[in-house]
Amino acid sequence: MCLGDMATQEDEKLVSSIFGSVGKIWTADEKLLDGVTGL
Repeated sequence: MCLGDMATQEDEKLVSSIFGSVGKIWTADEKLLDGVTGL
């Protein structure tokens, strides 16, 4: 998961609870997203 500039901590909690219910979540800086996607 990568939070955009406009995302709030509430947004992070909501998205984490939704996606966390079906799998694992990793948070990464946006600049690292290409490397994370490659995995």
